[in-house]
Amino acid sequence: MSEKWKNKIKTGGIWGGMTAIISNLFRLADHVSFEDIFFTYRFLLELLVFLVVGILFFSGGFNVKPKE
Repeated sequence: MSEKWKNKIKTGGIWGGMTAIISNLFRLADHVSFEDIFFTYRFLLELLVFLVVGILFFSGGFNVKPKE
């Protein structure tokens, strides 16, 4: 695997992980326990979705420019 792809996967993975964690931290303001937020299947599903979207976005899987 080339360094270019390793960098894209690492960047997309970090973005996805941080987005999932930060978005769920807002639920702590609703006085929901830490365990109820981060140790559930819902969080794992959100994390997986954000990771896949982040990797696809940073690898060019989603392209906002029209093809010529």
